[in-house]
Amino acid sequence: MDSVYPLQDSAFAGSQAAWVGRYQKPTQGVAFTVHGVRDGSPLSIASKANLPRESSDHPQLPRLWARARVDALLEKIERDGEDQASIDEIIRLSRQYKFVTPYTSFLAAPRALLRPRVIRPGDPVIRVHTDPSIVSVVALFPFGLMKPLKYLSDEDVWQTRFFAPTDLQDGTYPVRFVLRDRAGQAYRESKTFVIASKSPVVQIKLPKTRYRRGEVLDLRVAASQNTRTLVARLGGAVR
Repeated sequence: MDSVYPLQDSAFAGSQAAWVGRYQKPTQGVAFTVHGVRDGSPLSIASKANLPRESSDHPQLPRLWARARVDALLEKIERDGEDQASIDEIIRLSRQYKFVTPYTSFLAAPRALLRPRVIRPGDPVIRVHTDPSIVSVVALFPFGLMKPLKYLSDEDVWQTRFFAPTDLQDGTYPVRFVLRDRAGQAYRESKTFVIASKSPVVQIKLPKTRYRRGEVLDLRVAASQNTRTLVARLGGAVR
């Protein structure tokens, strides 16, 4: 048995602890021993299990192990730095089992997920790019709305319109997606969108109002927190 990982970050007295691992060779009647401490005293629990070549009893286990393996590789990279072998394995497993990592994205990149990502209350459009194996997408909004998305084949994108309540306060909100592939497996992804109903307040500050040709124009701008981008244009000047 190798590559064994805990499924919880921590375990507490009275709770269950679970691990997931991978075995290379199918075997019958394998002995396992778990060592721990109870009330300050050492504890050992022995058991036996069969390791079949194939089993359909728990179809989610391969993806569960792949997710745990990738998490362990990401921790290794954070601790020791990047190496190509770890990155290649992360990409291979995330593509095979369809989940998001810092090196891959099952959906589109977050900035390309919602069009527009910064919206105003009303009737905005949500657009999602997915893996080609996906056959249905449903969006679950934090204000209780559930909307199926329609696939637009000419644009290779899933899309729907949704009503953002007019009393929804400005801020960042999560939207959950439930995706289903041709094999019937379901996947869940969460992204965020921003409600911005108020126009930005911008104040421009110039040290002086008259400049000679060739002088540097020192432009300073104060803007409210809901400002996303600022573009300065000077008439007749090269941008």
